[in-house]
Amino acid sequence: MPEINLHMCGIRVSSRAPSSRGKRDLNSEAIVYGDAAGSIPLSARIVGGKEVEPFSWPWVAALYKVTESGGNRFLSGGSLINENFVLTAAHVFTPDDLRSSSFVVMLGTHNAKEAVGEYTVMYVLRHPDYQQRFYYNDIALLRLERPVAFNEYVMPVCLPSPATPLSRDRDLEGKQVTVMGWGDESYGGKTSRVLREVSFPIASRKACNASYVRVASNRFPRGIVANMLCAGHPNGGKDACQGDSGGPLTTVQNDRHMQVGIVSFGYKCGDKEYPGVYTKVAPYLGWIAENARCDDHHHYYSK
Repeated sequence: MPEINLHMCGIRVSSRAPSSRGKRDLNSEAIVYGDAAGSIPLSARIVGGKEVEPFSWPWVAALYKVTESGGNRFLSGGSLINENFVLTAAHVFTPDDLRSSSFVVMLGTHNAKEAVGEYTVMYVLRHPDYQQRFYYNDIALLRLERPVAFNEYVMPVCLPSPATPLSRDRDLEGKQVTVMGWGDESYGGKTSRVLREVSFPIASRKACNASYVRVASNRFPRGIVANMLCAGHPNGGKDACQGDSGGPLTTVQNDRHMQVGIVSFGYKCGDKEYPGVYTKVAPYLGWIAENARCDDHHHYYSK
C-alpha cells in the first residue's frame, strides 16, 4: 500500500468563481442508470437535490468524449484522487470508445461554461475483472496527460484508509452520504447544467439485493455483492440518475470528505424500492494503489 498522505485531500475551501473557461455538450438518454452500452441502458443523475455552492466540491471531475467535429460531449462524472488520476466507473466506456476515442477531463467545473482546467486523458484503465455485460467491478482510472496543480478550486478527495472501519457493511449502513453530478433532475427530465448534490443514508445491502433481483437479475447474476453499496432516501425522491455515472459518493470522516462509492447503476431514479447502487471503493484500494502511482505521486487517504 502506498504511503499515507493526508495533505490537502477532502477539504472544501472556496465557492468563489475563478476566471477561466470550459465547455460541454450535455447528452442524456436512459430508463435506468449506469450503463452506456448494455441491454438495460443505465446512466445517472441527481434527483431531489440542490445546486451546490459554485466550486465547493473541488475534486469532482467532468469527463467528455471528443467528437469527430472536435467538440466535447459530456460522458460522466469522476473524482480527482491525486495529481495524475481520476477515478470513475468502467461502464461509461464502450469497447469502441477505448479503441478509438479521445477524452478530456474538466476540473474546477460548476456549469457548462466554466472550468479551472481541461486535461487530456492519456489512457483509460478499467478493472481487469470488469465485464461490459455485468456491473461487477465497475471501476476505472483515467491517467491525465499532465499533473494537476492543486488550489482552492481543484484538489483531491480522500480515499478510505485500509484501517478504516467504513469498509464493512455494518459500519456503513445508515451513514449519511452525499453524491454530486450534472445528470437529470428528474426521471426522464432535463439534464442539469450546473453541479447538483443530494444526501441520503446508505441502505441495507440485503434489502437492496431483494429488490433488484426482481427487475434485472440477468445483469448481476450474483446479486448485490459485498463490493457494492446501496444508498437512497427511505421515502424515495432523492437519488443519482442519468448523467451522474462515475461520480463520487462521499461521507465526512474526521472533518474530511472521503469517497466511499462510485455511481454505478439503478432502476428508474428516486424510487424508494430501488436505491442507487454504487461501486464500493474500499475493496479496490489495492488495485488503485498499484495502478494510480506515478513517480512520487500517491493517492490520499483519510484517517
